[in-house]
Amino acid sequence: MESCFRCGSGLVSAALCFDCEAVQPLPPSVDYFQLFGLPRAYDLDRQALDRAYEKLSFSLHPDFQHALDTGPGATGRDATQRLAAEINEGYRTLRSESARGAYLLGLLAAGRELDTRQLPPGFLQQMFMLQERIDELGEGAPPEARRALREAVESRQRETLAERARLFQAAGRAPDSDALQGIQSSLNQEKYLQRLLERLVE
Repeated sequence: MESCFRCGSGLVSAALCFDCEAVQPLPPSVDYFQLFGLPRAYDLDRQALDRAYEKLSFSLHPDFQHALDTGPGATGRDATQRLAAEINEGYRTLRSESARGAYLLGLLAAGRELDTRQLPPGFLQQMFMLQERIDELGEGAPPEARRALREAVESRQRETLAERARLFQAAGRAPDSDALQGIQSSLNQEKYLQRLLERLVE
């Protein structure tokens, strides 16, 4: 565990000492998980993420920055404003299932190229059939018909997310190309499912 440059306490977040509230100098390799003091994993503790975000946001607020030590090599308020922007972007990314998946996949892939169009056999045909069913609904369709179709798409989306979690667990143990491509394929599927859901709630 890294230590605070000022008080020597062990750091929970790579960005800020939660004991003395000193903003820490960040090396370029720090990722969003390290910013919030979370393990690098797809299944994360949302409450822990929220708590870390609230703590960081409060401590890095401009109204409180005049009294904070920003560490060696930092530039005071400008440095903490840039860090606050990074914290906000990191929070948005980690809160979203798809954004967190894509971000973590990028970390695990470490530059390996993946096929961003690959889909499971038969998936596109299923999507075309669902698209046709949505088209057939029309504006005068009974609400229960639209609701039933939305529930079918949501069910498929839940299956995709559950499979993605399993694939991330496998990739965490051994990030081979097949596991990583499986995750990419899951992300590709979600784009289609999300577009169908958006049509169903228009």
